[in-house]
Amino acid sequence: MKTISSLDPIDILDFSIRTYNALRRAMIQTVGDLINAEKKGEIRSIRNIGEKAYNEIIGRINDYQIVDSDINNESAEIIIMDSISDEEDKAAIGFEKFKIYHDAIIELAEWQKDQIQKQIAVGTLHKSVQFLGEPIADILEKTEVDQIWATKMYSKILDTTCVTEELTYLLNGITARNLNIFLQYYGFTQHTLEEISIPFEITRERVRQILDNVRRNILSRFRQKSDVIPYASFSRIQSALLLADQLGDEITYNQWVSLITQSGLLGSWIINSNLSTDTIELFFAICMVLSDAKFHVCKIPENLKYACELAVSGKPDIPAKTLIIEKTLDKRLKKAILRHSCFSGGINSKWISHEINIPLGETIDILEILGFYNVINDWFIEKEPRKINSLSKNHTFEHTLRKMTQYCGPLKIDSIISGLRHAVSRTEYPVPPPSVIQRILEDKGYTCEEDLWYWDGEIDEQLNEGEKVILKCFEENGSIVHHSELAQAFIDSDLSFAALHATLNRTPIIEKYDYALYKLRGLNVTYEEIQRAKNEGDRIPIDLEIVPDKAGIIKIIGCLGILPIGTGVFFTESLPNLVGEWQCVVRDKQCGNITVVDNEIKGLLDAFESLHCEVGDRVSMSFNTWDRKVSIEKVS
Repeated sequence: MKTISSLDPIDILDFSIRTYNALRRAMIQTVGDLINAEKKGEIRSIRNIGEKAYNEIIGRINDYQIVDSDINNESAEIIIMDSISDEEDKAAIGFEKFKIYHDAIIELAEWQKDQIQKQIAVGTLHKSVQFLGEPIADILEKTEVDQIWATKMYSKILDTTCVTEELTYLLNGITARNLNIFLQYYGFTQHTLEEISIPFEITRERVRQILDNVRRNILSRFRQKSDVIPYASFSRIQSALLLADQLGDEITYNQWVSLITQSGLLGSWIINSNLSTDTIELFFAICMVLSDAKFHVCKIPENLKYACELAVSGKPDIPAKTLIIEKTLDKRLKKAILRHSCFSGGINSKWISHEINIPLGETIDILEILGFYNVINDWFIEKEPRKINSLSKNHTFEHTLRKMTQYCGPLKIDSIISGLRHAVSRTEYPVPPPSVIQRILEDKGYTCEEDLWYWDGEIDEQLNEGEKVILKCFEENGSIVHHSELAQAFIDSDLSFAALHATLNRTPIIEKYDYALYKLRGLNVTYEEIQRAKNEGDRIPIDLEIVPDKAGIIKIIGCLGILPIGTGVFFTESLPNLVGEWQCVVRDKQCGNITVVDNEIKGLLDAFESLHCEVGDRVSMSFNTWDRKVSIEKVS
């Protein structure tokens, strides 16, 4: 017959689950508790203990020899007491023994209470761990009349020493293979049944069966330990989760793991000698199962879920709040951030912070979680540059770089920046400084030779219609052309004349060399080519006349070149002071307003069209300084 002690837990008697749970709910924890309950006739009165369960209990007790038990001690006491004839002596001895026993119980309860408080202080136990529906911190503050009950409570709280001990208990009897399958489904990556089945060469149905078995095993052992009632069972798992929740949105995966490791809360129990996996992931997977089963004391807090997700993506030191912000970030704000990168090649944190009205610190966190890293000052660029085949038409920066390389050849960084400014001229996005542009070019794989950068690979960037007209003008007239030549080229094309200025403002491949002279960006031109272009602009002299009279009318007479015809702007360095708005009259009819600014008269396009003006025509503009009207007519 096997010998057991009255101090052993009732688990050793190997009761059926129903009987075991009924005894645990009645707070019968040890073999001694069970013997005493039987002596007092309390077993049959326990809920869910029927005749069958009672017979099972008696049978189990009879199967073992119980040493050092209350019954054996009590039998010895009866023999001793029987040998004493004086009743007063018997009473005195009994009272003394009771006092010793009572003092020992009080001392034990105080020691247990002190141990709990020490463990809370060092971080191996959290004060908010739930026991019988209330935090253990509140329980410790109460004055418990029944000291025996107090020792049982404190004993339950101190039941285990660390998280890995509790995990080992829950996973007892599960093979390493099944644990691996369980981890792949409930762990950080959470694969599908199909994905899990392939490497193990089993069916999806078999994977599902294994998962069901592991779940049942975990839940069964959890219920055996806690009896569904929220005792302080698994107080260490609770403590680890409560600590994570306490850290709030600033929690990082490495920070939390470091805290539970250094304090000793995690522990170092070997869960399965054949299992080589992260203990934290195993902890996470088990808590997922317990949470799904509505054991809320083991529910993983949202901030810890985000921290684990960041760790899996290679960011264990990034606070959970960054992912929380990203997932709750308004789509329009996220689009605004990424659009800045598409146009500028990087993101200026201060500028975008102001645009989206989010504090700079939070903005930087968002940029990091979106895959950007700080290079210089306030500039952030992508950690993993996009591949060419993943670019869309919205990636202005990428297309601009490649277009300049394709049509202009190798360029210096200053020239690249100038081209980028043209490409983003319709927006307010800042363009990165040279040091940032160089870093971007390096990260994207551009080649540099003698300070000239280019893309050493296939490029197929398309020109817009305006750029095609300009390049054709270069082919027909030379490497550098006058604005008048470009104007004539646009007039001869299917595009409007306004398209010329729109193209010159936005194209990155054309640069202004001198007044009214344009060439391909980065291209070296000769003196002869420059002079040819300048001479082309002087083909039609303006032959200006300025005729004032005493009536307050100033006449300006001159010949029209292609620029005034195309743009409606008459330019001369000899213009008198006529600055301001003027009402335009053609053939005694109002024809809009014109504006005089310094040496330019603007807004003449409608008037010239009404007069059917052509290149070489001579016009007279009579400015009446009294009524601010200007009359325009052709003259011979």
